[in-house]
Amino acid sequence: MSWSKAAIALVCAGLGALLAGCGFQPVYGDRAGVETTAEMASIKIDQIDERLGQMLRNHLLDALNPQGEPARPRYRLITEVSEAKQELAIRKSELATRSNMNLTATYRLYDVDRKAYVVTRVSRVAASYNLLTNEFATLAAEADARERGARDLSEDITRQIALYFRAQAQSEGKTQTKAQPR
Repeated sequence: MSWSKAAIALVCAGLGALLAGCGFQPVYGDRAGVETTAEMASIKIDQIDERLGQMLRNHLLDALNPQGEPARPRYRLITEVSEAKQELAIRKSELATRSNMNLTATYRLYDVDRKAYVVTRVSRVAASYNLLTNEFATLAAEADARERGARDLSEDITRQIALYFRAQAQSEGKTQTKAQPR
């Protein structure tokens, strides 16, 4: 092993120990006996209207149900999306040269067993793109911004749901610990 590889290995080991020491834990993983990824895989993702909704649903399917939709879902994810454009960087000629696409997803996670909504949140992202003189190029840039925004919404929704399951697992673990006699 060369000197530089040894140094890199030592730095990585030190960084790993530092992160473990500060309480860093991955969001996805085993928590108090409940596997977060298994819980997330038990979510049925309802259809979402419009093309933006289709893109968001596809990203959510990839993130939450990589093995396919569950045969017996424990949860349902109900989502509504909207988009609004905001022109930025106005020239003196009053022509915009940049635009923001503001995407909003309102989602609710429904627990089928409890017959109740357990998570209700709103996720917002902004994706910027250039307004060009060529109309086709502008449409392509807008479509790319929409795709990036849908992916970012999906990542935020997935992260929030994972945090919910993690909190649930931790609270169940604490309840079990308190109930045991010493």
